[in-house]
Amino acid sequence: MRTRTRLLKLHGSLNWYYCETCQEVQCVEIRSTVENYKTDITPYPVIAICRDCGGQRRGLLVPPLAMKFDVAPPLTPLLTQASEAFEAADLIIVVGFSFAEADVYISRMLSKSMQTNHRQRMIIIDPVHDLVTRVRRKFKSSIPNFDEKRIIRVTADCADALPKFLSGELFKKPQAKAAKARSDT
Repeated sequence: MRTRTRLLKLHGSLNWYYCETCQEVQCVEIRSTVENYKTDITPYPVIAICRDCGGQRRGLLVPPLAMKFDVAPPLTPLLTQASEAFEAADLIIVVGFSFAEADVYISRMLSKSMQTNHRQRMIIIDPVHDLVTRVRRKFKSSIPNFDEKRIIRVTADCADALPKFLSGELFKKPQAKAAKARSDT
């Protein structure tokens, strides 16, 4: 049986746009956005025309601000979804999130979730080695009897580590990898 994994982007995305007139969030194909940027066919549009109403639409990517949901109100419902998803999850995978002070509301949601669900684990994929140490210290100081082993460190670039994680390759035992390499030769 396959389980479903939710992906929540609390800071928006390069392929999300928000129309100030009709107040709709619109998505465009991310592959074409990236390819157009790489080949310099079209630069990343800061302001464009809404395909639904003709009003102005802007990219919906939120900078690290403490009051980001005042700046980007269409992302506000994601807070509720994120809180519910965190509390229901047995495993939370964090990619590209630095736990900055401007994002304290996310850290608080995660801390509450880890405090409520004692079986919950968190994997942090980040190239900065000391990030997990800092997060473990923060959770240990705010959650009674917190086991630091519940937070798993993967020190790597997410572009390399995430595909390996999703395929199951990242956590294979070294002996299994060596045996497979020998059988392939």
